[in-house]
Amino acid sequence: MGNSSEGWTREVRERDELERTIDWKQGLAISIGVPLLILPLYFIGVVYLNSLEIGWCSTWVGLLVMALYVPLWIYSQHETGVDLHRS
Repeated sequence: MGNSSEGWTREVRERDELERTIDWKQGLAISIGVPLLILPLYFIGVVYLNSLEIGWCSTWVGLLVMALYVPLWIYSQHETGVDLHRS
């Protein structure tokens, strides 16, 4: 029987010798940027499919209910003292 830890340590050494083509900052930008590009398209698709399946009336009601949270969020930011207009 061979020692399985020898194979594991060799794999770790080989992995550590791989060239890193991107650094952690680029990886972070990619991991945040890709969902920001995908989510608007996903939201548009969900609204469109909901309108086809159930109808536009319920879709508009749902969008209105979601839009009502925006003034509540602005009010809560004002109450906690967060400056929304800082540059």
